[in-house]
Amino acid sequence: MNAATGKKILLVDNDAAAAAALTTFLEGHDYHAQTVTNYQQAITAVQNWKPDLVILNILMQSFNPLDFLNELKKNPFTETQKVIIFSQT
Repeated sequence: MNAATGKKILLVDNDAAAAAALTTFLEGHDYHAQTVTNYQQAITAVQNWKPDLVILNILMQSFNPLDFLNELKKNPFTETQKVIIFSQT
């Protein structure tokens, strides 16, 4: 993958196996993926790494994902962040 052209995707998930599988898939399709597992890591990564897309597990155990989404919307630098919400059972 060419880091200069690969889109950046932030995975917010506390399931390490699922995150690893998705990271492998994405990187195999020329995306650069980073995984975080808690609220503060997610906020910091969005602000500093500036991903093109966030994939957010709505069933996070360590924090309420809706709080994360609300925080993104309150910040003028992150209010337009693209987010895909998913659930796994």
